[in-house]
Amino acid sequence: MNGMAASDKLFAILEKDIQEKQNVKLDSYSISAQNLHFGYTDKEVLHGIHFKAFKGMIGFVGESGSGKSTIASLLMGQYTNYSGELKLSGHEIKDINIYPYITSVSLESYLFSGSLRDNLVMAKEVSEKEMNAVLERVGILDFVNEQGGLNMRVLEGGKNLSGGQRQRLVLARALLKDSPIYIMDEATSNIDVESENKIMEVLYELSKEKLVLCISHRLANLINANQIYCLKDGNIVESGNHEELIQQNGVYCELLNTQEELERYGA
Repeated sequence: MNGMAASDKLFAILEKDIQEKQNVKLDSYSISAQNLHFGYTDKEVLHGIHFKAFKGMIGFVGESGSGKSTIASLLMGQYTNYSGELKLSGHEIKDINIYPYITSVSLESYLFSGSLRDNLVMAKEVSEKEMNAVLERVGILDFVNEQGGLNMRVLEGGKNLSGGQRQRLVLARALLKDSPIYIMDEATSNIDVESENKIMEVLYELSKEKLVLCISHRLANLINANQIYCLKDGNIVESGNHEELIQQNGVYCELLNTQEELERYGA
């Protein structure tokens, strides 16, 4: 009976119509949303939001459930049943092949069983020199060399690594792809402080030449962002850089004060 139920699901997937995505050639890169609405079921999660991102580090902050990760999922084309506009350089995201232009890194980004080399070349065929350079860039080359270099064994899901080590390797793989836009969806959640700081250092350096959209529960990571969008209950309620949002003395300020108080209490 389990086999029959599984086969029903399998055939349902195989029989599903495939929507052809248009391949487009882009010379400049931007992300924009206009009156964007979305809901997973009959309950709407995003209520007509607007934002623009052209260059640098762009942050999305807000309490859990405010819609931050939903935005990341929509940008990666995981859901297409939204209304309004969500565009990559003027092209509707649900209609085009975004893979050459956007790379996503999240806490759920996966490492596969095999060698580290096998995992890194999934992004793009590159030389050993390029692999080692990017491992050094994320601050994990010494550890990798101690474990056998690029032939280092990786267990499924990175089970033989700490959270910080796993995320650094995931970021290294993403950097090898060298796409013009990066989406970081809570990529530094639940990892050690040293790894978190190193990852954010790399992302800020990356944002000097790429567009980096960073969704973070920790506001301190985005203090130096070029633009920050603050969400509450599926709406963008405030926007600006850190100093501008502080002056507004609204939702962002309240979130920042709460986090600082919790961190002082934890210390």
